[in-house]
Amino acid sequence: MHRKGKVVVSFHDLAPHSQGACEFLLELARSFGICRISLLVVPWWHEGQRITDSPSFVSWLKHLAGEGHEICLHGFLHSGPTDKKSVFSWFLTSMYTDNEAEFYRIGEQEALRRVNGGLEQLNEIGVPVYGFVAPAWLLDVAGYNVIKRKGFGYTTTLNHVELLKEGRRIYAPTLALSTRSSWRRILSRMWASLWLFYSRKAFIVRLAVHPSDLSFPSTRRILSSSMRKVANNRLACTYRDLLCPHALKNPVVPYHTA
Repeated sequence: MHRKGKVVVSFHDLAPHSQGACEFLLELARSFGICRISLLVVPWWHEGQRITDSPSFVSWLKHLAGEGHEICLHGFLHSGPTDKKSVFSWFLTSMYTDNEAEFYRIGEQEALRRVNGGLEQLNEIGVPVYGFVAPAWLLDVAGYNVIKRKGFGYTTTLNHVELLKEGRRIYAPTLALSTRSSWRRILSRMWASLWLFYSRKAFIVRLAVHPSDLSFPSTRRILSSSMRKVANNRLACTYRDLLCPHALKNPVVPYHTA
């Protein structure tokens, strides 16, 4: 079958508490011929259990990496305080992200501390890391400067993949659902139909799946239908697959010069 583009399926907020949801997504993706996805790992979810404190999770994650799935650093804690400096900041950090905008107005020193903290745990596990995606895609200038100097190969926004070592941005629209209320889930169904239409000509499209998306029958149906449609005429890949050969030779470690 001729495939006219690519699709990246990613699972966000991966930590021991969300392993079951991720396993469900992996099985769903395999049913549509998607055998590799990008796994966005949070090393210390809301300062609860560290991933390195769960041997079963570590073993499972290493197994997935060995199967070709990509491990990506997705913040460190995935939590941040409400910013009340402006109405817009309050909306972003409270209403839009539910106090999970970890890398929004964080400051360079704190951003570096958290990036290194996350890398320490992933390096302890022994999985290579090439990319960084901020929670809710909210990465301020200080955080951006840190990940670029650390040597990450890519980061993403809601509508782009940025290849940091190549200095190139790729348009890649994302289907992301919202599940925190019934009206958000209704709007997600409408949004999915619109997204499938307006993104049909993009060479790369992305399905960003969060654990809560798999908690409701309505959003599970949306994801299943959308995944089936995009997998029908697109080649599945991970974010790592978009990197140039030079970038793939250098996974990121905690204490490179920053």
